[in-house]
Amino acid sequence: VYLMQEPMAEAGARRRNLGPGDVLTLHYLFHPERDDPVLDLLAARSLLYAKIIEKEEMTAGAGQFPHLKNEMETGRIADALGFEDCRRLYPLVRRSSMAKARRIVLDYMDRQGKRS
Repeated sequence: VYLMQEPMAEAGARRRNLGPGDVLTLHYLFHPERDDPVLDLLAARSLLYAKIIEKEEMTAGAGQFPHLKNEMETGRIADALGFEDCRRLYPLVRRSSMAKARRIVLDYMDRQGKRS
């Protein structure tokens, strides 16, 4: 039973919501011998994902399922970044607050044409 299936469908998700770190962990669990550049990409994305995901409680005025929606949006952002994007962005956001890091990443994506 997947309790979040209905809320995710309502929010427009097409799959279970896994961040890049979750996917990386699953690769290492089920394919520990695998050596693939995709693993490096997932690791780089997970560093940025962790910086730009909302960590505080979201309640007032946030609508229904605010954390799920934030996770989905943050996942879409991370999925759009390549390894070189992550390499450029991480030094810029490393010591920033979540809000500032998110603005930096979204501004970068807009300049690169990676966000619609």
